[in-house]
Amino acid sequence: MKCEILKIMNNNVIWVQDDKNKAETVLIGKGIGFGVKPGQQVDIPQEAIDKVFITYDQKTMKDYIALAESIDSNIMEVCTEIIIYAEEKLGKLSHRVYPVLTDHIAFAIERLKSQMVIQNPFLMEIKGIYQDEFEIGLRAQSMILKKIGIDITEDEVGFIALHLNAARENKEVKEIMKNTRLIKTVIDNIEAALDYKVDMDSFTYQRLVSHIKGSIERARLGQTIKNPLLESIKVEFANAYIIAAKIRTTVERELSIKISDDEVGYMAIHIARISNKAEL
Repeated sequence: MKCEILKIMNNNVIWVQDDKNKAETVLIGKGIGFGVKPGQQVDIPQEAIDKVFITYDQKTMKDYIALAESIDSNIMEVCTEIIIYAEEKLGKLSHRVYPVLTDHIAFAIERLKSQMVIQNPFLMEIKGIYQDEFEIGLRAQSMILKKIGIDITEDEVGFIALHLNAARENKEVKEIMKNTRLIKTVIDNIEAALDYKVDMDSFTYQRLVSHIKGSIERARLGQTIKNPLLESIKVEFANAYIIAAKIRTTVERELSIKISDDEVGYMAIHIARISNKAEL
């Protein structure tokens, strides 16, 4: 890409003007800003840009530039490195993750400098539901400590994981937070009904959560699945089906969606597996 360097935000972020269409663009990539100067005409290899993205929409670009001009350059740089690392592990993320996550981390660092610690009420659920994102959050914790000298808390790691999942699914963080809160309620209800504490590290838990998330997403998209064993499940796993039906009521009320009997039947199978473990 042939362009003029307008501003170097850090070694990984530059603000340029495209020679071809004269559009101003923010480019992000590993080392993309190293060794260049404002006013310089450069030809940046396409592969150096494609690791992240080429252009922002105008609002996102303006938000990101304003943010870059208002926070410490070291914070800006480490946030960029965190997101690049996250994309290497998770694949392409929504471009909104750059201003949104950077702003969150910058604010978190300022809070911690002022001894203001915020608890994450969904930390255990985040660890269980968003394992990949949480692992990246732990890596971010290490990167921030090395670059900034601030050791962010595990609660903050959890919040970073939520932002990464939102970017991964191209959704708002508040929607991911709402779903996480709902899944916590569902698991709490199952545990209360069975008088059994579910192991969040277990494969059984992961499959249950995966099905709940899938059911919600299918209901939102108007998709249906067929459960050929539904009538047998109602008989063989009667108690589990009753619990699953109550959960359906909770989910439908909270999200204003409709969950089919077929979905309830599959959920009952997962609950029955947990029930069997509880009886051992």
